[in-house]
Amino acid sequence: MNDSIKQRITAFVDPILVKRAKVRSALEGLTLSEVVERALDAYAPIINKTVDEELSLKFKKLPELNGLIKNEPIITLPAPKHTKLLADHG
Repeated sequence: MNDSIKQRITAFVDPILVKRAKVRSALEGLTLSEVVERALDAYAPIINKTVDEELSLKFKKLPELNGLIKNEPIITLPAPKHTKLLADHG
């Protein structure tokens, strides 16, 4: 899609979801805008007008994950435990 016809949007999104999107964009070499655009394209219906001017909605099937993590299992690592106090409380 041509950048000159794109529209800026503002959305209030959970910070954890934003972090996940940023990680995905870094892993796939995409901009955050491209990741959001792909997600919206997969989720939002395609709107068409019929011959008699009625609206027709069509939903895409969710695409497979493409990119670097396509067939990789999700790896979870335990959070590090602090062994020292971070601040002196005395």
